[in-house]
Amino acid sequence: MPDFVYASTTLSDKEVVLKTIALLESFGMVDGIRENDGRMCILGALNKAQGFDPFAHDNFDLVTRLHKELSIGAPALKREVDPAWELAEWSNDSVRVGRPQDVINALKTVAERLP
Repeated sequence: MPDFVYASTTLSDKEVVLKTIALLESFGMVDGIRENDGRMCILGALNKAQGFDPFAHDNFDLVTRLHKELSIGAPALKREVDPAWELAEWSNDSVRVGRPQDVINALKTVAERLP
């Protein structure tokens, strides 16, 4: 199995998303927890792709950008949202219904658009 521990925190958003995809494809996805037996949720994989512990604090700028790029949530509602929570719930819902590939495909689409 490849070693996906990255020490750099100077990766571009595109590099982080591509590494996140590689982690999720290699180790699998789990819902409701950042990491379990190697499988990760989207937030755990995003953190690990940046060289951080899966349970570390999220890169708010990147999470917010993905939240927007993936059109998650209902921006018409005039309420404060937690992009990390909504990103996790969106991902978890896909895993729960047996469609984790939907998350990976959406991330691939976003990665193609990022510089």
